[in-house]
Amino acid sequence: QSRFKSEFPQKSAEVYLKAHHWYAKEGLFEEAIRSAIKGNHFVQAAETINKLDIQVYWCNERLIARDWLNALPDELILSDSWLSILLAYITLSEGRLRDSEMVFDQALSDIVEKDSFDNARNSMLRGVILAAKSIFSYHHHMNWNDALSQVNLALRLIPTELVYDRCLAYLHGGGALIQFGELTQAEEYLLYAFDLTQKNNSSGQKLLTLGNLGQLKLIQ
Repeated sequence: QSRFKSEFPQKSAEVYLKAHHWYAKEGLFEEAIRSAIKGNHFVQAAETINKLDIQVYWCNERLIARDWLNALPDELILSDSWLSILLAYITLSEGRLRDSEMVFDQALSDIVEKDSFDNARNSMLRGVILAAKSIFSYHHHMNWNDALSQVNLALRLIPTELVYDRCLAYLHGGGALIQFGELTQAEEYLLYAFDLTQKNNSSGQKLLTLGNLGQLKLIQ
């Protein structure tokens, strides 16, 4: 009996790992992540989260994502750019702007140190973070120059299939261009953003885009 008790934690961990692999193979990724975490297989959980469209989770499933992040070691999250982006967005959704911006800044710094332009994934991640940082430059710091610089670089780096992130960039780029009086280009950016909101079903982005378009029409 004592031998069984001493072996049980290891056997339990093995069971959870097998469950993780089975769920992942079946495409049941949330269950796969949950099983990996229960078995303390944190690296496997992180690898599975990296396969997901995390925008869905910070927009619609924040509680699920927050549970994952609470369970994973901090050093693992902060060493993984995709997990750091998820953490930063979840933190932003909780109203902790400064903490969120610090996580984005650290993630961007880590990517730049890896020479992002030599790696397609790192370039994509850099673009995603720059699009996110335009949120702070535009809404919080009201630094239109920084916002526009971040947006234009982000749009060069973000693949077309990342609709949410490109929409975010066009939205804040259009807003910054209004501030500079570049109304023709502002309208072009905002119409691009509005078109992308039809594809990503983000009501928040749609409302912000329509607000900026309304402001533009008042000025024109």
